[in-house]
Amino acid sequence: MGAHRVYRERRYAFGQQLLTLRTRAALTQIALASQIGVNRRSVQNWETGESYPKAETLRRLIALFLAQGVFTVGQEAEEEEGVVYDVLT
Repeated sequence: MGAHRVYRERRYAFGQQLLTLRTRAALTQIALASQIGVNRRSVQNWETGESYPKAETLRRLIALFLAQGVFTVGQEAEEEEGVVYDVLT
């Protein structure tokens, strides 16, 4: 009998938010990775829901996006899309 692969359920909400912020900051995956001290593959994995950044890396991401002016703490209204995101949930 063949072995069955068990796939984890991926959660895309974080990855979608990261992609949105990275795009607003006009950064490539490589540029973002370089600025926070990880490799491009890590950024790709976060954006696709394959994995999540460690706490210290998440702090660097937040600091970078705050400095870029593309991230606000709390709720952020997206007028162009008519959607409200709670970026802390």
